[in-house]
Amino acid sequence: SIPKKELEKSQIWEHEGKTLLHTAVDGTWVGMAALSDTLRKESQDVINEIKQYGLNIFLLTGDNKNSGEYFAQQLGIKNVYVELLPHEKVEQINNIKKSKGRVAMVGDGINDAPALAAADIGIAIGSGTDVAMETSDVILMKEDLRSVINALKLSKQVLKKIKQNLFWAFAYNASLIP
Repeated sequence: SIPKKELEKSQIWEHEGKTLLHTAVDGTWVGMAALSDTLRKESQDVINEIKQYGLNIFLLTGDNKNSGEYFAQQLGIKNVYVELLPHEKVEQINNIKKSKGRVAMVGDGINDAPALAAADIGIAIGSGTDVAMETSDVILMKEDLRSVINALKLSKQVLKKIKQNLFWAFAYNASLIP
């Protein structure tokens, strides 16, 4: 059994979103360690800017409930799904597509690859696994998440230019060909 002082510390660590590793020797608890992901320093700014575009944000993670909810809370993400296996991420992507429309997914790991492929636009972080990059539509060459915002802005500019070109092509054809 875990001593009371260490049990209290483990509960604090779990509340902070850390994953605990307990060690036992011959069935007797001897210690623990805590592992934790860290947020990228630009994460909050990127999330806030995406929200300004009026887009819905979902966090799909294989991490445990405490960890996933902790990071979602830190980033102000209300839609969080935790403890997902790769096929469950795909199911969630498909559910979101049905209820919200088009889906862009950002990921970097082998566990993200199926969901990246299932999304309308899969965006892989360039430092991620080869499988994630292979199944994505867009690969960000820098690890900086602000590149997601740059890709969003670029796609809006390209779409605007396409619409302008179509307008002028139709206007030209409608007025000058007869």
